[in-house]
Amino acid sequence: ANAFVASFIGSPEMNIRPATVSAVGSGLGIEVGGATLPLPADREAKLRSLVGQPVRFGIRPEHITAGAEQEGVHLVEGRLR
Repeated sequence: ANAFVASFIGSPEMNIRPATVSAVGSGLGIEVGGATLPLPADREAKLRSLVGQPVRFGIRPEHITAGAEQEGVHLVEGRLR
């Protein structure tokens, strides 16, 4: 329901980082930790008014899986909801 609850419910706890919502092509993305992650199209209507605004990005470790290495960069896959 909120960042306070998300930070201590679950094991391991959710990671919460400062981020910014940005326009990416015809869609939206979230800029966090030096990367821009595309946001699901079904979330765009709710988040469009936040473009350029600071937000908090939360992700749970169990929603991240390791991917293959490409050009020396370790790719990580996850799901945004």
